[in-house]
Amino acid sequence: MSKYSLPLLLLLLFTNTNLHANEIAFAGAEGFGAYAKGGKGGVVYDVTTLEDTENPGSLRWAINQKEPRIIRFKVAGTIQLKKALTIKHPFITIDGQDAFANDKQGITIRDYPINIKTNDVIIRYLRIRLGDYAVLKRVHENRWDRHRTSRDLDCINIHQSKNVIIDHVSAFWCTDEIISVTNSQHITIQWSILAEPLGGPKLHPYGNNHAYGANNSASTLSYHHNIFAHFVMRGPQFEANDMDKQNPFDTKFEAVNNVIYAYTKTGSRYRPGFEKPKRDKIETANFYYHIIDNLYLNHDKTKSEIEAHDAFGSEKNIVAHIKGNIGPHRLAETDPQLSLVFTDTHGHDNLYDPKNVPYLKQTSETPLFSSTVPITTQSPHDAYQAILKDVGCSMYRDKHDLRIIQDVKNVAPSRILKSQQEVGGWPTYIP
Repeated sequence: MSKYSLPLLLLLLFTNTNLHANEIAFAGAEGFGAYAKGGKGGVVYDVTTLEDTENPGSLRWAINQKEPRIIRFKVAGTIQLKKALTIKHPFITIDGQDAFANDKQGITIRDYPINIKTNDVIIRYLRIRLGDYAVLKRVHENRWDRHRTSRDLDCINIHQSKNVIIDHVSAFWCTDEIISVTNSQHITIQWSILAEPLGGPKLHPYGNNHAYGANNSASTLSYHHNIFAHFVMRGPQFEANDMDKQNPFDTKFEAVNNVIYAYTKTGSRYRPGFEKPKRDKIETANFYYHIIDNLYLNHDKTKSEIEAHDAFGSEKNIVAHIKGNIGPHRLAETDPQLSLVFTDTHGHDNLYDPKNVPYLKQTSETPLFSSTVPITTQSPHDAYQAILKDVGCSMYRDKHDLRIIQDVKNVAPSRILKSQQEVGGWPTYIP
C-alpha cells in the first residue's frame, strides 16, 4: 500500500461524511431548516389505514417508532385523530406525495394537531385541518363556558426542536395559532397555505376571535413563500420571549417572500421589547428579525401591514431589518422602506413619527444574518406569481385551497370564521 493511501482514504471518508452531513433535505429546501435529515436511509413504513390506532399500518404507529423512518401513504382520505400526534423520536420524514398518485386526493388530518418535540423532522404535502369538533366536544364534556387551556389548539406546534422543515402543507382552522414555534433551532416553514384560524367564542381561553396566524419565540426560523389568509394578526409574529437562559443563543427570525392577506388587525408583527422582563430579559443573546420582500394584500387598506408592538418598550439587543415589502402603505419600491411599519393597528403611528424614535433606532438598513441555506429571494410580485402556482398541496388542491387562492387573487374582504362549517367543513376525498 502506498504511504499516501491511508491519509487519502481518511480524507475522502471525511469529505464524503461532511458532504452527507450538509445535504439539503430535498430539492427546493431553503432557510434555517434546509439541512433537516428526516428519515433519510431509514426504514420505510407504509400507512395502509385511515384509522387512528396504535396498530401497524396506522400513521400514529409509524410516527411512534424509534428508528430513522420514512412514512409514506398507500391510502388517501381523512384521518380523524383521537388525540394529538406527537413526534418525539428523531429522524423522521412524513411524505404525503404518494397519497396523490393515480388521481388520489391526498391526506387530511383533522381534530388534533401535530406536535413536534425532537430533531430532524421533514413533513411534506399534508393537509392539517383542525376544526372545532374536538374542541367543542371537550368544552361540552367538561361543562366549560369555553376551552380552558391552550393545549391542542394549534395545527402545528414545534417546541424545543432542531432541524425541522414543513413544506407544501395546507393548515387551516386552528383555534389558537396555525403554527407555533418556541425555543427551537433551524426551522423552516415554506410553500404552505396557512389560513382561516377559527374565532368562535368557546374555542379559546381568551374568548372570541383568537384567530391568529403564527407565533414564534426564541428560535432560528424561516418563513418563506407561504400564504397567510383570513386571520386577525400574527402573520407571522416574532417575539423575544421564552429563551432558555441556561443555553442562550441568538434568535434569528425571517419572513421572506410571503403573501400576507386579509388580516383584520395587522399583517406581520414584531415586539421590540420583552413581554415579561423579569422572566424573559436576557443580555447574553441578540434577537434579530428580518421581514423582507413580502406582499401585503388587504381589502381594508387602512390596517397596518407590519406592527412594531410597542406595549413592552424597547431593548437594544432586539433589532429588525425590514426591506422590500409592498402593501397599501408602500405601493412602490421607491417609497421609504418603513412606511408600512406602525406602532398601532390602524396605520396611524408610523415608525418615522418623532415619538417612535426609540423603535426606529431598533431597525437596521442592512441585513443582520444569513440563514443556513439562503432563500432564493424574488420581488414581492414575482413571488406572488410563483406562490399562486405552487403553494400548498399543489399536487391536488381541494375546494378550500382553491377558494383561498381565488380570494387572494380577488383581494376579497377579510373574514374570521367561527366554525369550519361556514365554508362547508371537511370535504370527502376520493380514496
